[in-house]
Amino acid sequence: MTDPWSNLDERAANAARLLAVDAVEAAQSGHPGAAISLAPVAHLLFQRTMRHDPRDPDWVGRDRFVLSCGHASMLLYAQLYLSGYDLEIDDLAAFRRLHSRTPGHPERGVTAGVDASTGPLGQGIAMAVGMAMAFKHQRAVYDPNAAVGESPFDRRVWVIASDGDLQEGASYEAGALAGRQQLDNLTVIYDDNGIQIEGSTSLAWDEDVPARFSAQRWRVSVVGRADSGDVDVVGVDRAIAAADGDPRPHLIVLKSEIAWPAPTARGTAGAHSGALGADEVRRLREVTGGPATPFEVEADVLGYTRRAIGRGQSLHASWNDAMERWQRENPDLAEQWRAAQARELPAGLAAAMPTFEVGSQLATRDASAKVIQALAAQIPELMGGSADLAEANKTLIAASASFLPEGDGRLGRNIHWGVRELGMTAALNGMLLAGGVRAFAATFLVFSDFQRPAVRLAALMNLPAIYVWTHDSVAVGPGGP
Repeated sequence: MTDPWSNLDERAANAARLLAVDAVEAAQSGHPGAAISLAPVAHLLFQRTMRHDPRDPDWVGRDRFVLSCGHASMLLYAQLYLSGYDLEIDDLAAFRRLHSRTPGHPERGVTAGVDASTGPLGQGIAMAVGMAMAFKHQRAVYDPNAAVGESPFDRRVWVIASDGDLQEGASYEAGALAGRQQLDNLTVIYDDNGIQIEGSTSLAWDEDVPARFSAQRWRVSVVGRADSGDVDVVGVDRAIAAADGDPRPHLIVLKSEIAWPAPTARGTAGAHSGALGADEVRRLREVTGGPATPFEVEADVLGYTRRAIGRGQSLHASWNDAMERWQRENPDLAEQWRAAQARELPAGLAAAMPTFEVGSQLATRDASAKVIQALAAQIPELMGGSADLAEANKTLIAASASFLPEGDGRLGRNIHWGVRELGMTAALNGMLLAGGVRAFAATFLVFSDFQRPAVRLAALMNLPAIYVWTHDSVAVGPGGP
């Protein structure tokens, strides 16, 4: 941490806490617990850690943030407002109301600064894995020789996740994929508070989470609570700094008390969801020393957090300079990058497509394979793969290698998703959210049932996802049930 955690940082975190409870109180619904206890961590990320520009939420060079536990949406909305994104106090006051810009779960395209629609637990982590994969591929294709941290293509993905995220199967699939791909540009902060809706997590879960992620080849850091009982935000910052240079994705297990420092709600399952009540909110204001009026942020606190605007514009300007230098030195790649970002198709693409004689006999997956080869030859940003079924689905791009972390593998366009249909499809969403790639995922049609939750999110986010489904049969042909 360049500057020590100050009184203004503490007050800013408390302001975010109060904005969260005020919004939930006004809506009489929502999930205040994590938004209260994790406010200092979100403040650290948005004010000191992430590269982002509140005045340009679509800046391609920014880091990405995924609130995998989307139910804690006020944790994100409070930071977007305090940092200076296009969000007003009236938007926070309209939390969870129809047509508001602050829906109950973050929705891409509704709220400026939301990088992914989250809510179905586990999928946020998986989308973050896909984002990190896309960034690794682009770094290798466009700027492979630059030193670490010196390229405009060096971008990171930050995630805040809950116990519910880690209980979902999607997180197991995504975690294994991230470990194999050595995604050192991915950091997941896991809120280990021991509470879920039905009570203690021990009612349903008794897993050694650090051991699980270590087995999946992640770096794991465990950060205990501060002496005050609050989250140890300085410990989180130190854990982030200590991971620099480690080739593995990073899980930070953050010990916390849900809803801390709410006087009676903290540490309870009731704080997970639902309004705390006027008396508890009043007492929380007293504990934090915040304004007595709902949705009020003291001027010096708001001025302090709005420094994120200047910081973001400075980072953005430096990135623009680096990108302009890169473009001058790499004009052909720069044109390829521009076309990929704009999703432009090359001239003559239709003429390059294979044709099939009327009346001829050819399995549709064989025809699909011919089309994939033709598309891949014309569209360099096309990449994808199958859930361990490339031979059967006929999806292998013959002219390209495998996408892997070893050697020049990051250049590869054939992704080995493994037998992970849900994780594959959610990660595909993340790749598309990263931008600059066209990606596909393939399996047998019958296994689309495993993919469906992520297909639904792709539709809700209007993502140009490509699915290859072969063997159109509930019995998978002669292969049995």
